Parts: sequence; C-alpha cells; structure tokens
Amino acid sequence: MRKLLSSLAFLLATIPIFAQFSGSGSGTESSPYLIYNEIQLAQVANFLGQEGVVFSLQKDLDVSNYISENYPSQGWLPIGTSASPFKGVFKGNGHTISGLFINRSGTSYVGFFGYIDGATINDLKLNATYIKGNNYVGAIAGYCKNTCTISGCSAVISQSTGITAKQYVGGIAGCTYLISSSGNITNCSVQGSIKATSYVGGIIGQASSFNLTSVTYNGNINATEKVGGIVGWSNGGQITSANCHSNIVATSTVGGIVGHINGVITSSYYQGKITNSGNITGGIAGYDSSARPISNCIFFGEISGVDYVGGIVGQTASNSYNILKYAIDNCSAIGDITGHDGVGGIIGQDYQYVITNSYYNGILSGHDNVGGLVGHSYINDGGSACYQSISYCYSNATISGSSNVGGLVGRVEGGSSTRKLPIKSNVALNTSISANSGVGRIYGYGSYVEVGALGSSEGNRALNQTIVNLSNVAQNVSDNAQNGTGIGPSMLKLKANYVAWGWDFDNNWTILETECFPYKKYQAAPPKIESELVSNAGSISGNSHDGGTVYLCYKDNAPVSTTCNGNAWTFNTEPLQSGAQVRLYAEASNLKPSYYTTGTVGYPGGGTESDPYLIYTAEDLQGATNSGYYKLMNDIDLTSWINANSPSAGWPAVVLSGTDPIHFDG
Repeated sequence: MRKLLSSLAFLLATIPIFAQFSGSGSGTESSPYLIYNEIQLAQVANFLGQEGVVFSLQKDLDVSNYISENYPSQGWLPIGTSASPFKGVFKGNGHTISGLFINRSGTSYVGFFGYIDGATINDLKLNATYIKGNNYVGAIAGYCKNTCTISGCSAVISQSTGITAKQYVGGIAGCTYLISSSGNITNCSVQGSIKATSYVGGIIGQASSFNLTSVTYNGNINATEKVGGIVGWSNGGQITSANCHSNIVATSTVGGIVGHINGVITSSYYQGKITNSGNITGGIAGYDSSARPISNCIFFGEISGVDYVGGIVGQTASNSYNILKYAIDNCSAIGDITGHDGVGGIIGQDYQYVITNSYYNGILSGHDNVGGLVGHSYINDGGSACYQSISYCYSNATISGSSNVGGLVGRVEGGSSTRKLPIKSNVALNTSISANSGVGRIYGYGSYVEVGALGSSEGNRALNQTIVNLSNVAQNVSDNAQNGTGIGPSMLKLKANYVAWGWDFDNNWTILETECFPYKKYQAAPPKIESELVSNAGSISGNSHDGGTVYLCYKDNAPVSTTCNGNAWTFNTEPLQSGAQVRLYAEASNLKPSYYTTGTVGYPGGGTESDPYLIYTAEDLQGATNSGYYKLMNDIDLTSWINANSPSAGWPAVVLSGTDPIHFDG
C-alpha cells in the first residue's frame, strides 16, 4: 500500500497545478488543504513559490516509514529552497510529526521547512532523533525571509544527537532576514542539544528585525562565537519572556539569552552554566552593540570567561548611543563569576549603560578591574556630560582580584572634571574584597567619579563588616568616597532606610523586614537558616517564607533539594566541617530563584578565653581565620589534607580575616 502511495505521489507531481494535492480542500483560508497522511504532508512541496496557500494538519503523523522508503540515508527532504521557498500557511493544529531525522551535512537551508518567505507556521510539533546540515539549519525552518510568523511550535530533539551544523543554527530557525517590517516567533519551545560553529542560538541562530515572545530552550549548546541560549546574534527587534535552561560552551562572544545584541531584552531568564574559553561573556547578553534597554531579566548559575565577563552583559560598545539613556533596570545576577580583565556582577566592561534597581549576589573573581556591579567603566565621550550612571543597586558578594577591585565598580576610566560617572544611592553588602592594589568598598580606582555626600540620600552605603584585604592584609577602612558610609547589617535589613535613600519598593524591590536584604518581586524570598552551623553537626534546618523547594550547596557537592513542610525545611548532611561555606536558595511557584543565603560552619565553643573554639581536624585548622580564642584538641596529621587540596604547594598559611587578633592554644 505504501509503495502504491509513493508511486501516486510521483504521478501527482507531474499533473498540472490544480491537481497537486491528493486530499480534500482548495488551499484557501476557509477551505485549506487537509493533511491526513505523510504523502499529503510531502505534497506541501508541490506548492513552493505560491503565496497564501493554506495547509491544515489533521492528525499526528509518524513519518519514519515514509522516510525509510524514500530517503533512507538522508532523511526528511526539507520543504522549500532559496530558489523556490515556501510562502504559504501551515497550520499544525497542535499535532505532532514524529519519526523525523535529517542527515544532510553538505546541504544548506535544512529543517522541516528548508526555506520560507513571508510564510506562517502555527502550532506544529516536531519530534526528531537528529538534524544534520551545513549552514542555515533549524528544526522548523532553516531560513526565514521577509515577514514570517512562527507561533505555538515546538521541537523535541534527542539530547545526545541533537542538531549538528556549521553557521546560522537555531532550535526553531537557523536565520531570519527581514527587509522591512518585523517578523515574529511566539510561544515556541525547543528541547535538545545543538553543536555548531558561529551564529548559534537555542531558538534562532541569527535574527534580523525579528521579535521573540514567550520562547523556551532547554538543552546544551557547544559552539564557537556569537552564541546565545535563545539567539546567537540579534540585529533589531525585541526579546520578551524568553526562558533558557542550558549549559553553554563557547570560545567567544556568548550570552545566556543572546550572544551579540542590537535590540531590546525584557523579562527573560537564564539558568545554567556558561563556559567561554575566550572573551566577552554575559549571563543575559555577551556583547551589546547598541545599549538598548535590558529590563526585568535574571541570570542564575555560573559564568567563566577570560576578558569582559558580566552577570548581565559582558561588554558594551564604545559609542555614544547612551545619550538616549537606555538602562539595565530591575535585573538580577546570581551565581559565581570568574574571568581575567573586566569582570563585573552586572557588566564586565561598560561604555554605555545607565544601571538602576539591579543587584549581584555570588562569588566574583578576576585579575584586573573587578567590581561587584561593573568591572571596568569607561566614561563615554558625551561632550559636556556623562550619560552613564549607577544608582539604587547593590552587590552582595565575595570579590577578589589583583588590581582595581571594588565593591561596586573595579575601575572608572576616562572622563574629565565636568564629565564624571555618577555612582549614587547604592549599597555594597560584600563579605570581603581582596586585591594587591586599588581596592575599596565602593570602587577600586577612579579619577572622575561623582558620588553623593557621605550620609546623604545620594551617598553610597557599605557594610561596615566587609573585610577589605590589601596584599592579604586586612585594612582599617575609613568612610570616604571610595569606601562609602559604613553601616551595620541590621540597618541594611530595614525597608525604611532604603526608602529614605530613594529606593522604589512599590515597583522594583521587596524585603522581609529585619530578616534579609532587598530582593525582587519576581523572586522567592531567600531561605533563613535557623540551626547553628557548627563543626560535626549532621543537619541544617530553617524556614522559607514562600515555602516551595529549598536547595543546599555544600562544598563542591552537587546541589540537593528538599520540599518545605509548610514553611520549614531540614537537610540531613555529612558531618559539617568548620570553615566550609553553606549556601542555600529557594524556589516557589511562579517565582524565580532567590539569592543565596550564605553561612560559614563554625566551631563548637564560643570563641572566648573561657569557652574557646575547639579544633579537631585539618579542616578546622584551615578555617581558624576569624578573631577569637582557639584550642587544639588533639594531634593532627596534615598529610591527607595536603594531598587532597594542595599537593604541590603544601600547607597554605592560615590567613587572618580581620584586624583583631586570634589566640591559639596548641
């Protein structure tokens, strides 16, 4: 029977245009061609180059037998070429086409549709084992020209085989090119891995004047340059409500949402790990060539790169677009970030942005120009004024580097006596800041910085318990422009103080009074640790204001989770080791993850002369960095610890964390 259908398909291809479809319908909006089998599906290719022809898929189809009979080695034949594109309307009606694979490594314009021009694809679901092509490769369409619309579509591709191609590769479309008005991809999702070279994205490889709304990518991407979890390179258009859960490996210009952006990003979320062996890495956008608005976005995960690494944007372009005062606004970056030069919790290297109502939380490390918000800020050439600024933001991090390391900004460069960078009404909540030269609670080095008067609403505040280390020596820090006004942690957990400093709690911030620092309305509240974190304890317990799920990150172990019982949670753990860090975060329904609640495992004892901290192990000994009284309780053989942690250099000196002394009883 199937051989008869194949013969019929060949015969129909030779019949005049009015008889090219073997099913019912007339190809109009009111009477579309109705597709019930794989032969009728393949006959869509008989109408290439014809505008407005409408097709409607009527049932789920498995095309594996059709492919094995007709294209057993190369797989599905993409519908449409650059010479004869598909220009019609395809209504998937929520049905799934399964059994699909494409094995055409030497062919460009590869996908279920190879090349579409002004077409509309709605509500189509694809299930494929793998897709292989050359350039312009995507599951739904390899290439989209002019005002195309793709909505309600999804592709599920094996994570082990996925999409493999060269340039211009995306989970939905490889490339979109618009001559005039914008096209749209809405309510689309992709699951599966992607491996390619450049212009690679989880949804689109290269997008020109294309709007993406409510798109999701789940999978891993391995590529070279201009790589994004949603779009590799976006020129114009807007990305709204994009969600990406991915691990991305690249060699240059990579972002959790977009690798290279010249457009707008709003209400988007990336969770995962980004690893770049080259320069320009951002949790949301790698390189921003226009400084258009980025708002209500959140990064959660890990980032590692070389130069120009940021939790939201890696690097912005050195031009004067910012005269329009576009902003990074209401954004959050949570997680550990490492790089070399120009490493920031929000932006690695900035020439462009007004940064407002945003924060960073995590461990930030680099070599030169490292800052809790911005690593390296160049004051743009704006004539008599500076169009950049940083206000109503905070950093809550452990920050380390070699030169020019600051709690908010690592280095400010450029400018003049009349063109200074405003850094006002911010808060530096950092645990510690370490450098060999140029270090401060607010900025590490800056010649033209404009700050508000100490203690005024425009002044910058800094946690007075922040440990500032210069060449491994804790410093006595005085309040000044570089270090801000010192303030205690309890005062920094009161809403009234922030309101007095001009922070907007109606639209941008919320807080659990007396319990935590400010966080975003789109986030879960951070969990609170109730139990005492002491050496050899076997559990950690606490509460979560929003209930939901709490995650524990301890030492180098993978995160573990537990569901709250009401608002309470408990983790049973291996015996805790003194000096080790405990980090927890919470997730709740319809809310993004909280920032980290961080604690350090202490010692049995009160740290006083009559009740000293008790040291039993090598780990206990290495953690004896804070002021107080310590007592060694037994002999310790350091061999195992050195072999596991420092086999070549041997035992590292225990570095004092503050200026007050420790008292050690052997």
